[in-house]
Amino acid sequence: MVPIHAVPEGGPSGAGGGLLVDTNLPFTFYDRYTPLPARSTDRRQPLPSTWTSRYIQGGPAGFTTDLKIWREGIIGGLPNCRTSGAFLNSDIRLTEIVRFDEHENSYGYTVGGFTVSEFTLFIPSFPATSRTGTTSSSLPRLTGTDIGGWLYLNLSSGARDAGFSQCHPVLSAQRSGFGTCSDLQRPGDGGSRTTSQNWVITSMFGTVGINRLSVDFDPMALGNGCTPAPPVDAAIGPATQKSGLVCPNNAKVCSNGTFPPPVNP
Repeated sequence: MVPIHAVPEGGPSGAGGGLLVDTNLPFTFYDRYTPLPARSTDRRQPLPSTWTSRYIQGGPAGFTTDLKIWREGIIGGLPNCRTSGAFLNSDIRLTEIVRFDEHENSYGYTVGGFTVSEFTLFIPSFPATSRTGTTSSSLPRLTGTDIGGWLYLNLSSGARDAGFSQCHPVLSAQRSGFGTCSDLQRPGDGGSRTTSQNWVITSMFGTVGINRLSVDFDPMALGNGCTPAPPVDAAIGPATQKSGLVCPNNAKVCSNGTFPPPVNP
């Protein structure tokens, strides 16, 4: 279950009484199921594309972390079982996953990388709904001695499935900035959006003595549903951070997207 705020701007739902109600939201939760030109009549808030989550795996308590992930599908209209229908939602691309250990060592892959063992094109993907352990081969492998850290998840699909290079023109937006399948499309047209919505729940569990420990919590969203998906290899940080990210005081060189800390007066 995903808690989704409906009618976030107040007023009727949009379809009540046969009258459409304008909304400033760039797209909505059920966007791809609503017909043009009323692509936002459901008025449910859009969901983020990037997340960061803590994890722990191993140790004396045998801790394990699972990620419960919901992703926006890439088909429009009523689902069907053909290869062009609901089947496509079983293998949806993602943009980038980076794993960090407790010492900030990073391990990751991006779309279009090559596997070392087979030297074949590797396209990471998840289905529309999944529960994936952090020990899964679907995630970058953890090396070293740390048993915990955090994950950066850019789950935006670009409206693409794992076996198709072109985006599926089923998502829409009301303004520019969220990508487009074609230069001929205008914001609000079907297919004018490639930033996709996602939701993540982190499940941690383990055993201490005879006690079974477990907890579910929502990871931190790096932005909101009105934030365009960051590109591959973008600086990792909150999308709403003003003026970029601040370098720590002991940094030798500031990377792209950061700036030196202010000087104390």
